[in-house]
Amino acid sequence: MADFAAPLAALTAHRWFKLINGASFQDVAQIYNLTLAYTLAGADCIDVAADPAVIHVANDALTVAERLGATRPLLMVSINDGADPHFRKATFDPHRCPPGCDRPCERICLRRQFSLMPRYKGCCAIAVMAVAVVCPYAPWT
Repeated sequence: MADFAAPLAALTAHRWFKLINGASFQDVAQIYNLTLAYTLAGADCIDVAADPAVIHVANDALTVAERLGATRPLLMVSINDGADPHFRKATFDPHRCPPGCDRPCERICLRRQFSLMPRYKGCCAIAVMAVAVVCPYAPWT
């Protein structure tokens, strides 16, 4: 049975410490690492997407943290209610870049993952740089 005493005491004492991965973030490797690190740092709650793989990896990290002596935080599951204005998807096909294009969208990408993923999700900074024909965007749902 889950022990809610420590997280609820933190909430009552106004010292609540929560990791918000959010409903749109589904990078399981990063979620595992963040969940483990924040749990070891004393987080009272870990917020993750309502995706079975995300929930599973978060639970795995919580179990490891417990074995290392950390108190298990609450696991909160967030449900996305439509498009998330903080995230957008772009399809990047370098073959569609105009001749001589030095790919400014790759340089400005804050997450440095633009060229590594066929479906990019993340920062809005590239939206200004990318031409809609080359990197079409869709809302993150």
